[in-house]
Order: sequence, then C-alpha cells, then structure tokens
Amino acid sequence: MIHKTTVVILLIAAISLLVYPFWGLLEPESFRVELADHYAYDASATSTQIVNASYWLYFTNLPLSFALVFLAVYIRNSSHRWCAHAASVLIAFVPFAKVYASAEMGFILTSHTPGPTYVIEVSTEGLLYLLLALVIVAMSKLQRAA
Repeated sequence: MIHKTTVVILLIAAISLLVYPFWGLLEPESFRVELADHYAYDASATSTQIVNASYWLYFTNLPLSFALVFLAVYIRNSSHRWCAHAASVLIAFVPFAKVYASAEMGFILTSHTPGPTYVIEVSTEGLLYLLLALVIVAMSKLQRAA
C-alpha cells in the first residue's frame, strides 16, 4: 500500500511541475506576482516578457518531472535500476539548469530597462539536489548488493 501511495504522490508532483509554468503562459498578469516572489526583476515587465520567462521554467521543471516519474517506476519495480540512475542524473542536472534558467529569465524580464541587471544565485538548494542524486544512486547500489 505504501508503495502505491508513494508512486501516486510522485506522479502528482511530476504533473504539477509540468502544469505550474503553464499558468504563466495562460495568465501572465496573475503569474507576475509569482515571479516577483522568486525572481528579482522590474515590475513593469510586459505580459510577453512574462510568457517568455515562463517557458524557461520548463527548462528546470521538465528534468525534475521526468526524474520523479523514473523514481516512481523504480519504486514500483526495483529491478529497473536504470530508472534510479536516470533519475539521479536528471536531479543532478537541475541546479545547473536553475542557474542558467534564472539568468535567462532575469535577462528577459529586465530587457526593457536601461542597463538590465543579471543576478546569478547559487544556494545550498543546489547542493541538496546533488546530495539527493547521490543518495538515489547509493540506495540503488545497496539494493543490488543485498
């Protein structure tokens, strides 16, 4: 029962990661507040800029979403160890994708201002993704050894 619940939660999270940027594509004005909470930019960005920035959220959300699906497959059938390894590679890619996407989004959202600013934020959140990727590989290897 716990395996099924975990798989369902992972799949719901994967779908949510794919739907979230879609909000910015459909309703850019309501997504403006959401972007302001997470990214530093001038509030006078146009709706087109917000839509273009929303596309960049897929650059980080797609790999993470696929990683969650691979984890769900691995949890459901642990003989698919390649799924655990694929998930760990995708999760390890996420912090680098976030840095790049944040820079691109900052460029898009401030391109209309004179002298746009670029902010690249490196945080411990990225280390958490890398640690999670290592833990997934280690668990897969431990299971194979057992």
